[in-house]
Amino acid sequence: MRAPARGWIDVVFNEPRERVVLPSEIQSELRRLEQILRWSAEKAESLPSWAGWAALAPPGTAPPAISRLLLVRRTRATRTVASELERQLRVAYPAHPDDAIAALTGMQPWPGAALLWVAIEPGRVRLVEGR
Repeated sequence: MRAPARGWIDVVFNEPRERVVLPSEIQSELRRLEQILRWSAEKAESLPSWAGWAALAPPGTAPPAISRLLLVRRTRATRTVASELERQLRVAYPAHPDDAIAALTGMQPWPGAALLWVAIEPGRVRLVEGR
């Protein structure tokens, strides 16, 4: 990845049948939410500058759509911040989490930019349904 983004994308999912690329950020805290949202968008927008981007679109086809996923560790602190800034988060990540989980775990189409809560429990990590 090159300009215009700073930093690294944590993970990128590619769904060639749907022609969707999903840059994903993983956060344990929601400090400086505006910065997280801005940098996530910049990183997603910079994907076409990646040297391997052309391989995702065979000659004569359109490039894949770029969406976004924010994975946030579910803690009391992150839930409090999300509750206080719910409107900002819903604008940035409008898709319902249940639809995003269904897309990641099955054959449902990707619903668009989504925020998913991640519960870390002894011996287990899981995606949490609902907002």
